[in-house]
Amino acid sequence: MDMDYMLFSRRILLGWTVFTCLAYSLGCTSQPGNVKPRYEISGNVTFAGQPVPQGTIFLMPDPQKGNTGPGSTGIIRNGEFRIPAQRGVVGGAYVVSITGFAAPTGMSSEEDPMIGDPLFAEFQTFTDLAAERSTQSFEVPASQKKVKK
Repeated sequence: MDMDYMLFSRRILLGWTVFTCLAYSLGCTSQPGNVKPRYEISGNVTFAGQPVPQGTIFLMPDPQKGNTGPGSTGIIRNGEFRIPAQRGVVGGAYVVSITGFAAPTGMSSEEDPMIGDPLFAEFQTFTDLAAERSTQSFEVPASQKKVKK
């Protein structure tokens, strides 16, 4: 597959995912005057015990467990992520989706966290977050199926 097409496809996927999360976040916030405070969340992400070089982390409220708060999106760099309070979580049950990519060779990933080869298929897990600033660790198991090229 040609490299330009792969980069274009990954950027379209990232753009669509970010758009969907933002639209979901804006559509699911509380009514004015009843806004819940948001809290910073940071932490680390590993795959098979090693830091994920780059990727994305999406925290979406779990409506099946009664959470109707906003969603949050962050970038993973060198196994770490930080989502500031302005875009943070309100606490409660969340569905966490993680993508991970190998560090690119000969290319800068500063602008695009999805330039490298995928390390694994999108991984989902669930977590309950306190309504306060928090630090979380997420481990993507080595058994997580890799994406076919």
